[in-house]
Amino acid sequence: TKSAVATGADLVAYSGFSNSNYLFQPYNSDLQYGSGDFYIMAWAKLPPVSSSFDVIFDRSSSSSTGRIFLYAETSNSIARILIYNGTSQFLADGPSMDDNIWHQLVGVRRRDTLNMYFDGELKSSVVCSGSIDDTTAFTHIGIQQDGATGDFGGSIALVRTGASAPSAEQIKKIYEDEKVLFQENAKCTLYGSSDAVTALAYDD
Repeated sequence: TKSAVATGADLVAYSGFSNSNYLFQPYNSDLQYGSGDFYIMAWAKLPPVSSSFDVIFDRSSSSSTGRIFLYAETSNSIARILIYNGTSQFLADGPSMDDNIWHQLVGVRRRDTLNMYFDGELKSSVVCSGSIDDTTAFTHIGIQQDGATGDFGGSIALVRTGASAPSAEQIKKIYEDEKVLFQENAKCTLYGSSDAVTALAYDD
């Protein structure tokens, strides 16, 4: 289900995830981050759902030679970023997120450290190592890679990932810039019959 993130807002979010309703991308070599830097960023809103397992983003395969996994933990709905290098897994935690409020979650590997940011603030870091490449991996949003478990019980918006490691200052700025999109009547769309930008202004 695609719907506005707030009354009158332009930005939309996805919800209603199940084993037959989720977002899927086949293998994409651009997501082979190896042992280098990367980030995964998303906004999510999760209602109180005690003892459920809620997956936002999962890039992996049944062979599990490498994994990037952003989710809310089963027992306490804490936000987590997990990576797996085929031998060991590394986990960084944020706070509980099942309060039915929009939150920004960012997992970042910067050199040999995996970081978890929540609403623009660093919550935990863990030393990590190894490559997370998997030539058979595919990406699911809203459900685990098996396509059968972990369906997200709330709404997800603005998911993105890339082979860079934004700084703490950049993550904070992204949070401050984007949080206004989740307010009532927030606009973020260019309207009209043409997609040509003919003028541009900004408020610094």
